[in-house]
Amino acid sequence: MGADGVGSTLRHILNPAQSSAKTYAGYLGVGLITKDETKIEMTLHRYPGYHVGIASCGKVSEAATKNSIFMWTHIRMDEGDAKLATRASVEAALAKRAERWSPELRSKYDLFIKDADAILAYGPVYNGKPASRWYSNRMVLSGDAAHPYGPGGQGISMALKDAKALSDVIARGFTEEDKKEFQRRRAQDARTVGEAAEKRNSKDSASTKWGVLVEGISMKAVQILVRGTLKF
Repeated sequence: MGADGVGSTLRHILNPAQSSAKTYAGYLGVGLITKDETKIEMTLHRYPGYHVGIASCGKVSEAATKNSIFMWTHIRMDEGDAKLATRASVEAALAKRAERWSPELRSKYDLFIKDADAILAYGPVYNGKPASRWYSNRMVLSGDAAHPYGPGGQGISMALKDAKALSDVIARGFTEEDKKEFQRRRAQDARTVGEAAEKRNSKDSASTKWGVLVEGISMKAVQILVRGTLKF
């Protein structure tokens, strides 16, 4: 099984003549995990120039005694600066942003600050294109190794769909025809969902409070029209 990201080594083994088409997405991706028993549905908070997402994520390990929440955001910067980012510089940027956050969101950030076991992950985000070949007799690609796109909400969903489809292939005997169909269907879904997410991520967030308000109203209108389900 190969699921080793946008620069996948296993992907290259299966596709030696195809590069990953890896390109910098334009921002540093930042994720925070901290203990919190509150159940929070996936929510996106909009601020001028950026978004902050938050959601419950359960226990991060078998040894964990409490549930946690996951917060994520993007910090736009040059690729060189993103590669040089440090924990101190990321925390300083978050602290500056948090000064304008709503009391609810700020309270979650304060939990992160006070949690000695909190996790902070960051790094430059890259996009790519779906692999031409997803499988061999001994190897199958899934997740970002097969369809590498920057974070946009689709990553974990796509990987779970890959896993479900691959489980069905294995259950049916792992035949050549089933493997071909697995690649055809999953690659088609990867292009449709991944390219939409890539396009959405490439758009700068509204840079003013009025822009944020209009953007939020538009998203809410779409949500109402599709009866609570947003598909990208």
